[in-house]
Amino acid sequence: MQPELATAMALEGAVRYPTAFDVLGHQIEDIDVAEIIVTNHRLAGSRLRNIHMPGNTLILSLQRNGTLMIPHGETVLHIHDCLGLIGSPGSIEEATALLKG
Repeated sequence: MQPELATAMALEGAVRYPTAFDVLGHQIEDIDVAEIIVTNHRLAGSRLRNIHMPGNTLILSLQRNGTLMIPHGETVLHIHDCLGLIGSPGSIEEATALLKG
């Protein structure tokens, strides 16, 4: 990792997308961002549209085998998928319990 490059990227993100940067930087009260590794075998093979995420939790991203993607309702969940979540702290906590089993 190159600290200078990371700093430049962070500054660019803050300038170009201030609202998104505030959310990702945890600057907005009562909104949490988390990454969760799926370990619940009961969810493997399920389409995201069929999984009821608790509260106001939203799935922002999915990383699988080093590939980052934006998931949609037809995306099939696999064990060891890394999901990027956003929502209230309580909802994120419940979603973590669901995804980990």
